[in-house]
Amino acid sequence: MRSHVKEHVAVVETGTFKSTNTRRLYDYLMEKRGDRPRPRLSDIDLMDIYDIVPAMCIRDTFENNEDLKCRYWGSEFEWAYKINCTGKFVHETYNADGVRKTLELHKRALAASSPLRLIGNLGYADKTIDYITFEGIMACVDGTEQPKQHIIAVGQFDYQLDDEDRALFREQTGKSFP
Repeated sequence: MRSHVKEHVAVVETGTFKSTNTRRLYDYLMEKRGDRPRPRLSDIDLMDIYDIVPAMCIRDTFENNEDLKCRYWGSEFEWAYKINCTGKFVHETYNADGVRKTLELHKRALAASSPLRLIGNLGYADKTIDYITFEGIMACVDGTEQPKQHIIAVGQFDYQLDDEDRALFREQTGKSFP
């Protein structure tokens, strides 16, 4: 089953995160990287950050960053997106527009020198629930074979946007929050 989520998101490269989950991952990654630009995936021990693992997604890059495979898809992502992506390639889980948007966002993360902060909302094509607001962090981590081989993300779902967040969202998407 493919995900039928309609997502609107504003993205900024930053080191400033507001929610508990995003700050936790950012601080952990900064600690683990030491004097390197990024930590390696092998540096990350999920037991160190077990409290945010349900809100985590880890993807591996393939084919010169033209495809992604989900290594881990936490239960909060499954709840929000109504699909389990673990072990699947992006094209196996999203429609064509979703694949395009996902790859664009991940390429932006791969090109960034700092983690990305995402704020936005998710809605469903079948209108089963109202929009879910979120703040997320998306960051690259190095692999054993190459730099920036993996992307790790954490979301804080049902995040309450403040006025600054709403202004950034409106500026980047041209939309107001529902």
